[in-house]
Amino acid sequence: MRARNRTLVATMIAVGLTAAVIPLVAGADAEAAGELKWGDCADNDVVEDAEPTEIPKDLECAEVTVPVDRDDPDRTVAIQISRLPYTGEGESKGSVTVVPGGPGGAGTSDLISAGDTFKNLREHFNVVGYDPRGHYLDKNMPMEDCLNNGPEFAAPKTRKEFDKVHAKQRAAIDKCRDHDPQLFDSLNSLTQAEDLDAVREAIGEEKLNAHATSYGGTIVQAYARTFPERVRTMYVDGASSHDQKIADAEKTYFEVREDLFGRFVKWCDGDADCALSGEDVPAVWQKLLADADKSPIPVPDHEGVSFNGHDLQGSAAILTNKDDRWPDLAKAIVEARDENKASIFGKLGLVKGRKAFSPARGVAVHCGDGRGYDDYQQYREGRKRGERLSPNFPEVRVNRGIFCVDFDAPVSNPPAPMPGDELPPILGAAAANEDDVHRITDQVPGSRLLRYEGYGHGLYVTGNECVIKHADRYFVDGTLPDEGVTCPKE
Repeated sequence: MRARNRTLVATMIAVGLTAAVIPLVAGADAEAAGELKWGDCADNDVVEDAEPTEIPKDLECAEVTVPVDRDDPDRTVAIQISRLPYTGEGESKGSVTVVPGGPGGAGTSDLISAGDTFKNLREHFNVVGYDPRGHYLDKNMPMEDCLNNGPEFAAPKTRKEFDKVHAKQRAAIDKCRDHDPQLFDSLNSLTQAEDLDAVREAIGEEKLNAHATSYGGTIVQAYARTFPERVRTMYVDGASSHDQKIADAEKTYFEVREDLFGRFVKWCDGDADCALSGEDVPAVWQKLLADADKSPIPVPDHEGVSFNGHDLQGSAAILTNKDDRWPDLAKAIVEARDENKASIFGKLGLVKGRKAFSPARGVAVHCGDGRGYDDYQQYREGRKRGERLSPNFPEVRVNRGIFCVDFDAPVSNPPAPMPGDELPPILGAAAANEDDVHRITDQVPGSRLLRYEGYGHGLYVTGNECVIKHADRYFVDGTLPDEGVTCPKE
């Protein structure tokens, strides 16, 4: 079986708009230019893995060939892409390219699982699914070593623990990298952005219309830094900024995490349905973390698996992200404290019966993008930041940075701001639990951030009608929402 992304569908209500002038440069017909041959999707791994009833009848697929290493152009890799064709009358306005999250997701997955959300956009454009290199894992990067296994998340407290954890993580990463070091080392978002430009050229577009969700925002930020003159529109949904060094990025993350936990505590204080109603929730939670570090809490039905404080933080972070999960978080805390079992936490913190891990291919992207630590000293500094800034989630961010210590590949895509004065206005979308997207839109004069007053992630591809209407209007004629316009919570 191959990897697949799946999204849920929700609905919202649309509100007012204001204009910003962005000229449309329609693409030439790529097939007529001899660039691509659109056809059946039988060889597309995402399509092959999907249920036949899920696949849109008019979905088409093609391949774009790019060099694995642009300094060594003789060796190439195929980038698989897909297309939901234009359905309007007359000539189309070109194509909008869907850049997925992950890292390592596939735009084709969004076209399959969220195809209906692009219905109105298709009356003006072709919608192209861009599947980044590294998503398809063949004999050179087998799924079992590169996707289904990888380094477990951990946050060691001492140098001795760190050395042990790091050695285990390195072994898991190298098990994938050793199959194809050159390809593994090329999975950073700058190389992905160069591939995206090859896709733009192949589909016949003079300028890119980018539709990026989650980690796809890192790819399009790299694209905007590298090819600013080739951007027509750029929509970023639930993405994190890639302009901060790790200390500043962690500070932003910890602030958001504590804000979300504070909202959970406020809800619990005022809702009798909260299992912790009437208690000092932060004190209960922090004591549970300390107790779990001393005596890890068993996960029922998973022999030999127990959760320490770090594991509990990882699962609780997921539950705080959406307010409809807050009752589950309160119940999970009570269950762990009173019954000494982590069944609710375990459902979120276990992958195939083991503690949560990061696929090796995703580690390659994060480390190539400069999102990790160089050495133990940087890790120690990160731990101290977490303990100072986030008493309720001190280890959640720092746990992934260890993967990059002594990493073999260079940081090819270090954090840096976009050249705002060289870019057209961009549109961002962010839910109430996402407070980093504004750092992207703030870099480009005239841009807008559309706030959704509820909780979620990937608002467009999960069917938020308010966000979809604003984003579609932006792609069609450059119209941006008025300053301060929000999408109401459903």
